[in-house]
Amino acid sequence: MADFTISGIKNNDLRNPARGDENSEVEQHAYGFRTLIDEYRTLWTAGWNARYAKYYLPVPPKVTWALEAEDIVEREYRRLHFPAHCSDVNGWLVVNAYNWGVMSAMRDYQSDILRALAMNYTVVHQGVYNLCPSNPQQFLDCFWEDLNACQSEFPSLLSVPRINQPQEITTSAVFHEQFPHWLWNLLVDKGAIHLQHGLTGATLTEEDIVDEDQYLQLKLSVLRAILSKRIFKPRKHIQRKTLAMLKSWRSNGSYANTSEKGVVIHIRRTDKMSDLGAHWHYIDFESTAHLGRLVQTMENMINSTFQHFFVMSDDPIMQKRGTKELASFFQANPSNLVSTELCDLLGANRLEYDGHESLAAAHRHQLYDIVVAEMYAAIEVSQYIIGSGSCAVSQFMALNIGARHRVEPGLVALWEEDLIIKECRLLLHQRMSLHKPCNASSYLERSSSKPLFQTFLDGQWNDKTCLQFLPPLPNCFGDAG
Repeated sequence: MADFTISGIKNNDLRNPARGDENSEVEQHAYGFRTLIDEYRTLWTAGWNARYAKYYLPVPPKVTWALEAEDIVEREYRRLHFPAHCSDVNGWLVVNAYNWGVMSAMRDYQSDILRALAMNYTVVHQGVYNLCPSNPQQFLDCFWEDLNACQSEFPSLLSVPRINQPQEITTSAVFHEQFPHWLWNLLVDKGAIHLQHGLTGATLTEEDIVDEDQYLQLKLSVLRAILSKRIFKPRKHIQRKTLAMLKSWRSNGSYANTSEKGVVIHIRRTDKMSDLGAHWHYIDFESTAHLGRLVQTMENMINSTFQHFFVMSDDPIMQKRGTKELASFFQANPSNLVSTELCDLLGANRLEYDGHESLAAAHRHQLYDIVVAEMYAAIEVSQYIIGSGSCAVSQFMALNIGARHRVEPGLVALWEEDLIIKECRLLLHQRMSLHKPCNASSYLERSSSKPLFQTFLDGQWNDKTCLQFLPPLPNCFGDAG
């Protein structure tokens, strides 16, 4: 399965990272790429809900990998999903073709791929996907190349063991007992996984990792990134749309080539606002100014400026507003890349629109074609992402951008949700520094000079507010709730 290529260069040849100074706080690659060093980065790309994950962790290790790791993962995936004879597979993991948003479905499908790899099973699907009107049997194959060779045969191969995956498993996080540890151990044994201290860059071994949950999330992020890059290959009609966007940006002079430094800013709104929780009320979502803080933070962290930026959104009004409002937050004067595909779709069909779920199946399919094509255009022109950590669209772009550099995707992303999460973390660490049983040094003293410290919301939060959505505090807080 060849790497999907847009610019005529294979993804695994684009911006190939050279080893940087292992002792520097921010690694700088030969072509100018720097990872984002965040002592308390949240690991949204693991597929867990990072908003409610454990908060008192050591600094997450920095995970990178060699090209061999991608080759091994693809080889093992193809062994199970493209066998010489479908009757020879070990078993089927049968998932349902859930008719929800294409990227949410893809994220859940990736989770089931990892569960199937853990059992040496093959993922197939049952049911119809109404959001692929031309062929409802295709499911995600409507947007990506075939994900297995046995889809049409498996119903008749009754002698092969099968597990019908319940919805509650598909949509849940992948936990330790469901993870393909054999595959990860193979990558480690081959020397294809590299571990470094998250701040100093010093080489680590797996024995140095003290938090198993944190390490699992890092491993999940890495394997999802490799799957996204090497297994999920967009179909030709998606590629044509992506190429048309890139051509238009080149022709109007807003984008030259992949050596430019770019960032995609993904603004998720519409129906997403109903499920993000009461704490979101402290941000004015009619504005994008709060994202400007992350723009400034990111440029400070990479000690550089961007040549271009691309604002994506499921809300055409917010896309236009963000493109205008965010320009002033960049240090230089970057060109802005614009796609009018969504606006054109809605206008041409005079559609009443309140997010993707408000559209009929045929128009939702057209919308998803646009979203997937825009994602790949954004991936091609961006080295970093500012996005919505809980949104599968943002996650997929981060996974692919991270995979391009072969770094854990959290090292190329800042998340809108973290403006809230990090503020609460700050307040709780303040309490820890004042509470002797916690044996914690002053978080304020250690963090006041760090770029991310400057992104915290100011003056609107207190312990009670944070405790409404944070997990229970450690015992050292006593009756802090």
